[in-house]
Parts: sequence; structure tokens; C-alpha cells
Amino acid sequence: MNTGQALGALGESFLDGMRLCLVVAGALTLLAALVCALLLRPRRAAASTAAPIAGTNTTGAATAVDAAAVEPAPNR
Repeated sequence: MNTGQALGALGESFLDGMRLCLVVAGALTLLAALVCALLLRPRRAAASTAAPIAGTNTTGAATAVDAAAVEPAPNR
């Protein structure tokens, strides 16, 4: 084997290794994107089963009666 063939084989093996690294990196990127999509999706079921907050009506706004009952009377 002469020097030209050795350098050619070295270049081919380097390119094969780089190709493998790119395939693995692409696969890991797709896996990470899938995991992020699953973990960051909205949790609608948990929000609908939560207990209502005291002092709010069905729209979530504080009612006048509840707000007055919660706030203490000022000292005079």
C-alpha cells in the first residue's frame, strides 16, 4: 500500500465516521423534540378537575360579597 492509498483510506474512514455522527445527532435531535412536545403539551384534564378557588365565581372573577367578607374592616 502506498502513501496515496493510505491517505485515501484515511479520508474515507473519516467521512464514514462523520456521516455516522450526523445520523446519530439527527436521531437524538428528533428524540429530544418528541420528548419536549410530550412534556410541554397543555394539561387540560388537570385544570378541569381542580377545586374552585374560594371567592371566585364560575368565570374566575372575584365576587363583591366574597371580596368584602375576606378583607378586614379598617381600624378607626
